[in-house]
Parts: sequence; C-alpha cells; structure tokens
Amino acid sequence: MPKMLSGSRMFIAGSTGSGKSTLASHFVKASPQHAVIFNPKHTAAYKGLPGVNVIDDVKMAKIEKSIVKNKVTVLNLPAEYFDALPQDAILKYLHQKYENIMLVADELTTLHKGGRCFAGLKSVLTLGRELNQTFIGCTQRPAWLDQHVMSESEYYVCMYLKLARDRKRMMEEIGHPEIMEKIPKRWWFWKDDNDPQDRLRYFKPIPLK
Repeated sequence: MPKMLSGSRMFIAGSTGSGKSTLASHFVKASPQHAVIFNPKHTAAYKGLPGVNVIDDVKMAKIEKSIVKNKVTVLNLPAEYFDALPQDAILKYLHQKYENIMLVADELTTLHKGGRCFAGLKSVLTLGRELNQTFIGCTQRPAWLDQHVMSESEYYVCMYLKLARDRKRMMEEIGHPEIMEKIPKRWWFWKDDNDPQDRLRYFKPIPLK
C-alpha cells in the first residue's frame, strides 16, 4: 500500500459505491494525526475507525472538545450544511485554530457553489502545508470542481467513474490516458506527484475492515 506524508493533500475520485470512503478511512487510520471528517452524506464507513466520535451538530465547543479527546471526529452535518458557505466556515475555523491535524472532506461538491470553492478550503489547500495540515478530499464528480482542489494535490486516486467527462478531467490532471478506462469498482489507480518516474500504479480493493 502507498503511504501519505503528513502535511500533504490527496484527491480521491470515484462514483458512489466505488470505495472512496473506505480508502480514505485507511489513510486516516494510518495517520498519527488527529482527524476531522466532514461527512455530509453520513457515510457509515468512518464509524468503525479506532478512537472515533461522531457528532450530529456543529457547535464549535463540542467539536473542539472531541478533537482533544478523540483520535477521529466525524461531523455528520445537518442538511442545511450541504450549503458550501456554512461548511466552509467550519473548515476555515479549524484551519486557523489547529496545526498538525488531518482534515477530510467526504464530498467536495458540498464545499462548492457554482463550480467555486471558498476561503476555508482554499486556505487549507494553499497555506495548510506550513501548519502540517493534511487534507483528503473525495468526490463523485471531479468535472464539477474548482481547479484549486486538484492542482494543489500531491496524491491522486482514481476509482470507478461512470461518466466519461469525469474520467477525462482526471486524465487531464494526471496525464495518463489509462484513466479513461472504466475499472472495476473498489479497484483504484494511484499517482504520486513526487514519483520521479511518473508512474500510475493500479491497486486491488482494500479490505472493508
């Protein structure tokens, strides 16, 4: 299995059921950092993580207490936080408050409006390295996202993508035409921008537990 360095960014693209959240959980579990997972779809994959605490509201005092006490804090955001701006405000606060932390967005489209992301997400992506803030962003629809989200990443994962325009967007960013192929669900391509050989590696599904 490949490794993710602390303070770096990972972009995971795949259709519903392709295994994005399971793979993100693997990297959260492997990280020594405390993690906060933005989980607007209430994906169940994160509930089994060691040291996890699931929060169903967005009171900052409750979130901060959970970060101190627990290895992983999962924010099962209320429906109104599907809007990008309230969710982005929480992300911006965490970016300004904490160093040496992992932040995970389980669905990046909910942090966008009209194809744009906002100050919180941009700050994490562009300034968070100096604070050793690690970021993992997952999405079903890479074609809908702000270019910042992809261009700031060091690691790229491409899983099964149903639509050709989403596969094309990934191919344009990664530069490997193999991405245009439809692959079985839960299998995944891996690209590390730090690899001097510019390899695209292909992996079997990781175990669900």
